[in-house]
Amino acid sequence: MDSRIEILAKNIVNYSCSVKKGDNVLYAKYSGTEITLDDKKYVVVRQSDILAVIE
Repeated sequence: MDSRIEILAKNIVNYSCSVKKGDNVLYAKYSGTEITLDDKKYVVVRQSDILAVIE
């Protein structure tokens, strides 16, 4: 993962969050903000918009 994304995540993530780096999640269709860094796409979502963690 891009170090800039990790820094962003550390600054905005609630540390009681049950979602960890590398988890696959299902999130609401119109939630989140798409960003692109170094031609790689990411979606930043609120913890409340995550519907499930896929195992």
